[in-house]
Amino acid sequence: MSARNLNLQHGPHRTGTKHRIEIEPSFNVSEDVRYSIGSNLWSKFRVSNADFFLLDTRSNRTLNNKENPADPTTSMLGQKQKDWLIDGLRKSDADFVIIVSSVNLAVPHDNGVWYGKGSGGASKDDGWTAQLHDRAELLKVAEDLGKPVFFLTGDLHKSFVARIAPGVYDIASGPHTSSNHRIGDAGGSPPSGWYKSGDRLVNILWSSNQYRNDSGGTSGQARGKGWPIYTIVRVNNAFNIPDASGKDRWHAYPEPQVIFEFRDGYSGDLVFAHSVSTSDAKKQATPVPASVVKALGGIGE
Repeated sequence: MSARNLNLQHGPHRTGTKHRIEIEPSFNVSEDVRYSIGSNLWSKFRVSNADFFLLDTRSNRTLNNKENPADPTTSMLGQKQKDWLIDGLRKSDADFVIIVSSVNLAVPHDNGVWYGKGSGGASKDDGWTAQLHDRAELLKVAEDLGKPVFFLTGDLHKSFVARIAPGVYDIASGPHTSSNHRIGDAGGSPPSGWYKSGDRLVNILWSSNQYRNDSGGTSGQARGKGWPIYTIVRVNNAFNIPDASGKDRWHAYPEPQVIFEFRDGYSGDLVFAHSVSTSDAKKQATPVPASVVKALGGIGE
């Protein structure tokens, strides 16, 4: 099979309009062409006792209001997707709800504008902190569920765990291949501690960002600019108590847990872990009945 170079020409000089591309050799058309933007690319699936909601945070969003991030006329999801998500959350009978978002929930990517040293001079924040009206509505629903809700997010070149409310978390993973952002690039958020995230306080339990403005150099793990992090999510539903013969005997936890592990992309070493139980999100503490403990312990009546 012979290979040919692909030439792309764009702009009025070659195509007559700046919004058209001429491709040589031309592509063979094998199906109808569908543009991805506006295709409603959101979905849901179930694994065991966890419901996953995959959001489309690009297709139906409106331009955020930089002067008023809480502007109710702006939206991250658009009305149709937001209605679908809220309805799905309220109908979910899963123990855990995991919402996947391509932009961060609790920490903005403002590029250092908050302290007057932004690269390029303008905030790049297009995450949930720039669409506070939609965020507040979604978080109210999440808090009312009485079960753990985890937003798995990305965009910022850092990993962090932010506790939004009892049982509600922003779990951010990154970077995977890019260099790290500076500590100051994320809206004044601390490496750990309470942080004013738009219209509410959140508790940042941990952050991976180790790169300072004065770190110097161009790259390298030692300076903190090239520190990839990957995240493992484990749902811990059962424990094993083998019988007298050594045969496995699995029992369900009265309150299952989700464990988040953050690992060094170079060595695989564990750098941070956090677990959340279904009991963490319950509005009222209720003791596990003694009868359940007896059954688990093989205690006869």
